[in-house]
Parts: sequence; structure tokens; C-alpha cells
Amino acid sequence: MDKIEKLIELHEEIKLENAKAYVKDKTCICCKTNIIKPLYPLEEISLDPLEQERGPWDGGIVNIITGGYGSRHDLESYYIAICDSCLSDLRTAGYAESYSDLKKRILGKDALNRVSKYRKNL
Repeated sequence: MDKIEKLIELHEEIKLENAKAYVKDKTCICCKTNIIKPLYPLEEISLDPLEQERGPWDGGIVNIITGGYGSRHDLESYYIAICDSCLSDLRTAGYAESYSDLKKRILGKDALNRVSKYRKNL
């Protein structure tokens, strides 16, 4: 095994150690009952503790929230989890808005028509 292969192996070992130390099951922030776990064993996915939102999670979503200007938590970031069931209920009740639906409304055909009109006026 050459030096580069040894470094790559060491790097993978460190990533796994960090994942085992810092990536934990998370409790849903709404129902405080359902547990959201990594979808696969950490050995199989090598989930970076500083990018947990990119990982596959079983039964819910894990993401980062960051307080904006005006919040008591301004510039602080937190990992939170919400189970699929609670998110579905919140969406149905109108408390959670689908990003993809909003994006479609904003960037849909009307937006393309506006861009076409703008280009014609250049």
C-alpha cells in the first residue's frame, strides 16, 4: 500500500469516527415522539457531521435552521428533525409551504414569458 492509499484509508477512518461520535438519532421537533435515524448504517454512508442535512434519513427530514437578523438566535444554526407524519400534517394545515411548489409558481410559465418580453425590449 503506498502513501496515498494509506492517507485515503486514514481519511475514511477519521470520517467514520466523526460520524459515529456526532451523528445521532434525532427526535421530531413537533410530536417529540418519532425518532429520525440515518437510513443506513454509518459505516455504509460516511455521513459528515457538518453536513447532516445531505444524509439519507429514515422517516423524516433533518435540516439546518439559522436565525436571521432580528432573531434572538441571530447567526446561530441548529440541526432539527421533523418526522414525515408531522410534516404532512403541517403542510395540510398550511403551516409548511412546499419549496418546490413555490419555485414552480415563481419560475413557472409566467416567469418564462416575462423573461421573453424583457429580452425583446433589450
